[in-house]
Amino acid sequence: MTNPMVSAAIPRRVVVTGSIVVVAAVFLAGCGTSATRTALLAGAEPIERVVGPNDKVTPGGGRYQVGKAYSIGGRTYVPKEDPSLDESGVASWYGGDFHHGTRTANGEVYDRGTITAAHKTMPLPSYARVTNLKNGRSIVVRVNDRGPYVGSRVIDISEKTAELLDMKRFGLGQVRVQYVGRAGLAGSDARVLA
Repeated sequence: MTNPMVSAAIPRRVVVTGSIVVVAAVFLAGCGTSATRTALLAGAEPIERVVGPNDKVTPGGGRYQVGKAYSIGGRTYVPKEDPSLDESGVASWYGGDFHHGTRTANGEVYDRGTITAAHKTMPLPSYARVTNLKNGRSIVVRVNDRGPYVGSRVIDISEKTAELLDMKRFGLGQVRVQYVGRAGLAGSDARVLA
């Protein structure tokens, strides 16, 4: 004979657990667009925090990679070095405590206070010129991460880059992205980029 209290509790627990998963997925999806959040939604391991949310990050430490073709959300991306890459579209910015101090796709540590970006196919690390089409401001960024994977966004820029391009308060902006070339592995290019 089955215990009615136990059998009644099982469906309720499944519903509650399912609701928590759905709420967490919606919350994470609303946080932004980086590869890390996409991986979390896809069931990957939680991200590794290497440096505390308010700690200083040592630049560099990553590896050069172009990478193999990969699929996210039913779309396939083919990383490659494309000197003619020149695209326009929506940019978003990512940063804050959630990302600061975590590993980027090429193994560097993300620092929201540096001039960096995430792109779906550029070699890592590389340089790209990002121009805010609304105000004409332009800056060369260090591309050291993958993303964004929401809608038709073409690039994710760091919090600092969003401030310099006057996009932070808007969250999104229309930009032009142009590939400049490979970046060194030392990662200490902040003075040059600023």
